[in-house]
Amino acid sequence: MQYGKCAVSSFGFEMFAFALRVLGKFDASSHYAILGLKILDHYKIREWTPRVFTIAYGINLYFAKPMHTLVLPLRHAHQVGLETGDYEYAAGAATMSSTLSFFLGKPLLEVEKTVSPYVQLMKEYKQDQYLKLTLPLLQTVLNLGGHSKDHLVLTGSMMNQKEMIGGATESKDMSLSICIAFYRLYLAYMFDEYELALEMAEESRNVVFNLNFQHLFCEGLALAESARKQKRHRQARIHAAKKLVKKAKRLSQSCPTNTLNNIFLLEAEICFAKGDLDSAIPLYQRSIALADEAGYLHEKALANERLGIALGESDNKFRSIVFLRKALKLYEIWGA
Repeated sequence: MQYGKCAVSSFGFEMFAFALRVLGKFDASSHYAILGLKILDHYKIREWTPRVFTIAYGINLYFAKPMHTLVLPLRHAHQVGLETGDYEYAAGAATMSSTLSFFLGKPLLEVEKTVSPYVQLMKEYKQDQYLKLTLPLLQTVLNLGGHSKDHLVLTGSMMNQKEMIGGATESKDMSLSICIAFYRLYLAYMFDEYELALEMAEESRNVVFNLNFQHLFCEGLALAESARKQKRHRQARIHAAKKLVKKAKRLSQSCPTNTLNNIFLLEAEICFAKGDLDSAIPLYQRSIALADEAGYLHEKALANERLGIALGESDNKFRSIVFLRKALKLYEIWGA
């Protein structure tokens, strides 16, 4: 700022904001990210739009703005990148917008139809790194939709898990190995394989920034349910889940509406694991209401399912069936 600024400064501010985010200074990161966007808007240089928008909306503002507001700017970055020849950041924006669409709970068929053309473009323009990070997402979508032989293994029409892990090991590509483990964590939890979920949580511990929250959310849910089902590690796993709730709350401070439903669900699951149904039930209900307000179809389904299971442990079997039927209907709409 002391020596003036130009269009290139916008990217410099985004990279500075990124560094602040790595250091955990989220408010300062958001401040400089917004400043970078304002500088870009002032100079109106399209060639810098893909990289500035991708870093700003895909990383720096991920926890600072409502998630649904980030998708269109990232899609715009992708389109401008194609038009200006910035294929690397066009691919990066596509990967990030695809990830957002999935975790916003968009219908799986819609996500598949959106992401598949991105994959083809990444192949055409030889953007292998982003292609490798997008294929596990797309195969996860297909697995959830029943389009795989084994719903816990990322092998199907989009990728072969064994081959990709082998290639990642050979090339020492840790980001790909971590990405595959993360999506397997998600699938393992959704399909009730909690020990596998915890194993995958450990393997994907260093997941990329914009998946941090989803990682701790899935790990926390797996810890709570595994604690409920077996006494051996109950107290340790409940304690670990409580620590993840604290981390989740810290990540959610800038824009709580993005993730508050997840936090209530985690707290409900911890109460359920401890056998405290009286405390758990209103937390489940709050999670359902917040997921409904945010439009998170998949997480509304999950919260209904978990409440139905919790009620099934009580004397109220009829209410349990009501919530389980709601969950089934919502999963059907989602496409899972």
